[in-house]
Amino acid sequence: MVALVLAAVVLVLSCLYFTPFLPDDTYISFRYAEHLADGYGLAFNPGERLEAYSNFLWVLICAALYRMGMSLPVAAPYIGIILGLCGLFVLWLLCRRRVSHPGQLVLPLLIYATAAPSLLYLVSGMESALFGLLLIVFLYYVDRFYERPSTTASIRVATASLLLALTRPEGVVVLPVAFLFMAWDSRRTGTGAGSVRPALVSIAIFAIAYGAYTVWRVGYFGEWLPTPFISKGYDAFPLLTAWRKNFLQYFVAGTFFEAPYGYFYAALAITGLAGVVATHARDAAARADRLALFLAFALAAVYFNFVDWMPGMRYHGPLVGLMCLPLVRLQRMLPEAWWGKQLWRGGLSIAVALVILAGGYGLYRMKMRSGIVTQSQAECMVPMAKWLKETVPPNSLLAIGDVGAVPYYSGLRTLDIHRESLTDHHIAREGFTVDYVLERRPEIVIFNVRGVFAAKMDPLHYSLGNDARFRRQYRLIGTVRHAWYLGRSYWVFMRGDAPVRLDALERLPVGVGMEQRRAFRLSDEELSP
Repeated sequence: MVALVLAAVVLVLSCLYFTPFLPDDTYISFRYAEHLADGYGLAFNPGERLEAYSNFLWVLICAALYRMGMSLPVAAPYIGIILGLCGLFVLWLLCRRRVSHPGQLVLPLLIYATAAPSLLYLVSGMESALFGLLLIVFLYYVDRFYERPSTTASIRVATASLLLALTRPEGVVVLPVAFLFMAWDSRRTGTGAGSVRPALVSIAIFAIAYGAYTVWRVGYFGEWLPTPFISKGYDAFPLLTAWRKNFLQYFVAGTFFEAPYGYFYAALAITGLAGVVATHARDAAARADRLALFLAFALAAVYFNFVDWMPGMRYHGPLVGLMCLPLVRLQRMLPEAWWGKQLWRGGLSIAVALVILAGGYGLYRMKMRSGIVTQSQAECMVPMAKWLKETVPPNSLLAIGDVGAVPYYSGLRTLDIHRESLTDHHIAREGFTVDYVLERRPEIVIFNVRGVFAAKMDPLHYSLGNDARFRRQYRLIGTVRHAWYLGRSYWVFMRGDAPVRLDALERLPVGVGMEQRRAFRLSDEELSP
């Protein structure tokens, strides 16, 4: 219990160190949740049924919180901390069934409580905290299923796997992957007799429930695949490109401000693998440990195919709990005398010191990186969104490629003009075209470009900004800087017939830093490829 309390304190303090941190994608879920709670249904823009989220269960939870009167940007990080504490508690329940001495609880719980990538996304307002908790809960029920297969155990396993699938799309593979591994492991070790029928019960319950959800989802949205799946579809070449980019990001480059976290996960994987390989136990706990590591490897393999802009390998964060569990078995291989009265004078004290140093360094570096995202929102996106809300009529259409914080705080209907559009079905399916954007006649068009006084932008956006029709209809208002270390700014264009007062244009926010370009007439030199 002492180890649990200490780890909980460390986890809470570490999470509070990261707050506030709400990446741009978080606000997509918030907007869906608020529209659902307000009676508009699951829609990014009221009246447009479009599945642009990938976290159905989390959207429902956020809608319930909003309906209770909570501000989602304020409440969601603390809900994440609570979910993280629940995950820590379930991990403690699993670990204490495996230890031969209370001291063996310290390292797994401390690693979980100091893992910077996991902690950062506990407070991000995203579904990562819920997904990580459900993974550990699923393993907890599988542990019980191994110990005593029964109908009740089957229902619990099926329920946990269903909630995982409703939280993240990849959650749908957890149950089949787990049972395939369990069947192989049982055949290899000659154990698991009598578990076939309960396993089939779990699969049947999951298939029926998830099938019913899929029928409802397709009927509601009219599409088999969510919009992000359509817009971000890939063939073999981008797949290999994703592997290369992820390898460099995980093990070589990282970013300007964070260490490559592939080594952290590799260390967990190697020590966990050593724990399950070096012991040949066939008891239920040993089999569950092998499953935990295999499931972590399977999900990590899925995530290796997707390149993410957010810091700290966010998809892998929920896997930390699974990878901590096999460490207990590795510790049990140490001599019993090692866990005697002189416990803290031996190797454990050194190991704890190393974990604290590594965790503290990770927290520091991750805070630097996440702080840039937070600064960009606080000084650029939110002020610009509030300026839009005060300046343009509420029924105006905003065209922008970053469809998180700016649409959320402005409340405007939004056309997602990113080349991999998340919230516009036409662009996601047919691709970006100048004609389509101009046909929609947005009152505001905002380009995310490199440069404050000269714009280097996405070629597709350049084709729009350089189109003669766009030049006639829109005028440059000014620039709002949002990422100083990349030299990025938002270039804000307004349709010429938009009813806006000149004094409102003068209040256009500067953004991060002091550099800003003000202009009310578009010239040939203002756009460059």
